[in-house]
Amino acid sequence: MLPLISLVNPAWTPNPWAAVVLSVLILAFAPSEVIYRKHGNIKSAEDRHSSWIILTSTFVNVGAFIFFCSRGIGTIPWHAQWVSLCGLLICAVGVGMRYWAIITLGRFFTSAVMVQSDQSVIAHGPFRFIRHPGYAGALLFGVGGALACANWAAMLFFVLCHGAAFRYRVTLEEAVMLTHFGSTYAAYQACTWRFLPFVY
Repeated sequence: MLPLISLVNPAWTPNPWAAVVLSVLILAFAPSEVIYRKHGNIKSAEDRHSSWIILTSTFVNVGAFIFFCSRGIGTIPWHAQWVSLCGLLICAVGVGMRYWAIITLGRFFTSAVMVQSDQSVIAHGPFRFIRHPGYAGALLFGVGGALACANWAAMLFFVLCHGAAFRYRVTLEEAVMLTHFGSTYAAYQACTWRFLPFVY
């Protein structure tokens, strides 16, 4: 994707090194999506098509990213190199957060909204602070990728589109968790944030 954008418009990112680093981060993030899709054969009536909504949102966002960046729509003109650097750092944090969540969940990590028979409320690792660190990591990755290209339009589109998809997903997940774990999960909700501490 990155070489394609650079061929269409060489000025799509402030510096060539940003494209290289972002490419490495994309390659680092990709296996987490493979792991996620690997568990996609698990069916759950409680999922309510949320997995497909997230997948569709992903493809739409990739298309929008290419469109905005290749055409220079929404390019941030001021301090672009620093914006790009901050974007790469956010991207890296997102990758780390995503894998931390996957490792912490272990075999309970699935692409379907469901609670396994021997599952309990996980409140350690990144789940000690936020309830959905895997999704938070994916959001940080997308926001960071757009900022790495110094493009506010791509970032805004991603936040609105993927943010809505994730909000739908976590609303379903939390309803299922409340049904299964009752007051235990309610107490966990009361002392944690959904995606970002002190914000949401």
